[in-house]
Parts: sequence; structure tokens; C-alpha cells
Amino acid sequence: MSTAHRLLALILVCALALVGCKQAQPTAEPPAATEETTEPPAEPTDAPPEPTEAPTARPEPTATPRPSATPVPTETSVPTEVPTETPEPTATATPTSVPTEAPTEEADQLAPPVVPAPVSTSALVVREDETIAPPLTVLVSANRELPGSHFLVTGLVRNDGTENYAGLGMVATFFRADGSRHGPIKTNLKCTLLAPGDMCPFTFEANARGLTEVMLHPDGYPTTRARAQVNAFVTGSWVDAIGYVHITGGVTNPNTTPVDDVSVSAVLRDGTGDIVAQATDIVVGSIDPGATGQFEVILRYAPYVNYQILVQAESR
Repeated sequence: MSTAHRLLALILVCALALVGCKQAQPTAEPPAATEETTEPPAEPTDAPPEPTEAPTARPEPTATPRPSATPVPTETSVPTEVPTETPEPTATATPTSVPTEAPTEEADQLAPPVVPAPVSTSALVVREDETIAPPLTVLVSANRELPGSHFLVTGLVRNDGTENYAGLGMVATFFRADGSRHGPIKTNLKCTLLAPGDMCPFTFEANARGLTEVMLHPDGYPTTRARAQVNAFVTGSWVDAIGYVHITGGVTNPNTTPVDDVSVSAVLRDGTGDIVAQATDIVVGSIDPGATGQFEVILRYAPYVNYQILVQAESR
């Protein structure tokens, strides 16, 4: 046999042996797919086949059990004795501009501010008016020098004529012993109308050294505006915490027509009867027949023993 024939026979023998070895190995069937399987079958690989029997149980992660009840925090120990609460301090009530109850006049001197005593109660000589004035009479009340060359002159202007007067004002001129002047000082009276016999208060203050005399000149003009009769009453008076006197009350209209321009003036008088403070409040708007308007006059405090109310009103 030739060499070629021998080589061919050897290749055939090896091929037969290889085929026989492949047929001798057991063939493993892939596991049957179930309905719960959602993943596609694995592609065949060169790895040895898995065993045909499925595992008895598939391991699953252990779930952490939930608590059956919400845990309650442990309470801290409570002292056997409950501490007493510290009471809050009670605020001291301060008077307001409108008191809830009308105070009595005994409350007027409640905690009054300290006011320096006058150096002189007859400080200035009242000089006669050198100019022609309407028939308005000046009645001087207080005429005082206070500490620090501070002069105070108060009083009333009275209509002694036969006509009503409006545009009311006053001019005060002060003089020194050498003939020099301080002023004139002008002021408008708060009363809008002055009928015959009616009065309106005034106050002048001057800060100057060496004053010895004062001349007072009233001013005004006749008017056809008619005066109306009204009734005033006081509901209370008191001194506030910063040194002002409050006098409250009302004005009633007894007429059959409304009244306008109602002014309420108040003056404080000391033990000698002198006017030591004055102020005026204007009732806003008209007061209808039978109606009442409210007023509140606020005056700078000075030691006093009583007060006086002056009221003027006009017919519409």
C-alpha cells in the first residue's frame, strides 16, 4: 500500500472515532417555559447544560416586618408640685382724651405738674390805649412776671356796643422805663362772633427784660351775622400726665334752625380770681335743632380752683 493510501485510511479512522464520541454523549432537553416566565430563553452556550430538574424553591429576599403600632415616646417624669405662675404686672391706666366716665372735679388736682410761683402779680402798669378802638372793653385779669423775665397778661374782651362784632383780635405793646418798646404782639381771638354783652378771653406772653408797662388794643368790625342762643354743659375735667387740663362737655341747640360756628372757651381761675390759663375749642359743623355737639377744651396747666365756660354760636 502506498503512502497516500495509508494517510487517507488514517483520516477516515479518526473521523469515525470522532462521530462515535459525539453520539455517546447524553442530550439534555431545555427546561419547559412556564406562564410566569417573562424573560426570553437563554441562548445556548458552550457551557455544560444545567440539570433538568428545577429547584424546589426559589429564594426570595426576607421582608422587614412592620411594627403593629406606632411607638409612643417615653414620657419624662413630671414634678409632683406644679410651680405657681408669676402674675403679670398690672399697667396703671392713664387718662385718655375721652374718659369712659365723667370724673369729678376732685380729680382736677390729681398729680398736677410743678409750676413756678410768679415773681410779681402786679408786674406791669396798664397804659391807656392811644388809638381809637371799637366799643370793645378790655378787662385785664392776671398781670404777672414769672421767673426768667417771662411776663403773662390775661383777661377778657367785652362787647359794650349795640352791634355784633366779628374779626376779633388784640394787639399788645410793651414798654421799658427808658421808653423803648417790645412788640407789638398781635393775636386773633378764637371767638368768631361777639354779641353785645358777650365776652371772649385773651392771653399775651412776653419774654424780655426790664418791661414796666403794657398797652392793649382790641380790634374788630360790625357784622350783620346773627348770634344764636345755645345751652352748654360740662361732663368732666381732669389733668393729664403731661400737664394739660381737659374740660369736656356738650352744646345743645334749642332753636328751630341749625346753628354754625359754635365756639367754646374755657378759663382757669386761681384763688384770687385771676385767669391763669385759657383756650377755645370750635365745634366742627352745624348743630341741628334739638341736637347736641361735643367739645373738649385743652388748657395748659396752672394752679387753679375753678373754671368758667364761655359759648358763642351763629344762626344759619
